[in-house]
Amino acid sequence: PALVESQLPKQVQQASGRQLALGDVAFNPVTLRLGVQGLRLTEADGAPLLSVQALQVEPQWRSVARRAWSFSEISLAQPRVHLLIAPDGRFNIAELVASFQKTPQKEPTGELPRIIIERLAVSGGEVVMEDRRAGYANHLSPIDFELANFSTLSEQAESYTLSANFERGGTLSWKGSASVNPIRASGEIRLENVSLAGLDAYLKPFTQAVVDAGTLSATLPYELSYESGRLDARLADAGATLSRLSLARAAGGEPVASLSGLQLDKLHLDLANREVKLGALRAGGGSGRARGGPRGEVGLATLVAP
Repeated sequence: PALVESQLPKQVQQASGRQLALGDVAFNPVTLRLGVQGLRLTEADGAPLLSVQALQVEPQWRSVARRAWSFSEISLAQPRVHLLIAPDGRFNIAELVASFQKTPQKEPTGELPRIIIERLAVSGGEVVMEDRRAGYANHLSPIDFELANFSTLSEQAESYTLSANFERGGTLSWKGSASVNPIRASGEIRLENVSLAGLDAYLKPFTQAVVDAGTLSATLPYELSYESGRLDARLADAGATLSRLSLARAAGGEPVASLSGLQLDKLHLDLANREVKLGALRAGGGSGRARGGPRGEVGLATLVAP
């Protein structure tokens, strides 16, 4: 433990220029279980990147027999990730990864490292999203994720579940199974009543309108695979519902357009065959205000970005 506490922060600082702080470190030489109470990774100026209240890692003695890095459990309690896009477009996580890639490494073999994780769990996680270029922020929590029997060995599949709440409103759930070698995945992603308010930050190049209200619910059953340079991705019987959408000229202002509902049913998408099929599209309760502008322009045309 003393070696980890003293040397790991130094290695991280030398490799990436970031600051790593560790709390109490405990190690059981019999079970090989390593526990860290309090881990924090920050930028050189102290800006937050990643923190974990408690990290537990338990390797297995049979790693030698399997010829693979084997873990009975890796668990993270209350991890917090800060995703930041700077005004100039730089993404803090991409910058972090790039800094480690500058470190001289062994020549790649072209093969995935042999890894087996019987249980990977995240509890009470948080993701803070801040896009300073677009002017959008959100907060995803609590994130609970569990992955069983992860393996990079050939033809080994694992199952996973994930659930989280958006600070602005709505929930995300994800369940399915996947394999890394070969790359295959199938499952279902669900969004329930996810708030659209504020997402107009990404529509500024196209419109001056503000998304004042609205929610999105969707069910996305998917299958994907990547093999021999070919990506195959499909959605089957997917559906989405847009509810109570309201556009305004300014946040909290008088609505200039609204739509009570828009529903897509039985959406089928096949990337490999370039096919899109939609069983039904229903819309209802739309309205708009045709108000003239200062130069005589009329209606929603005044909301189009110049």
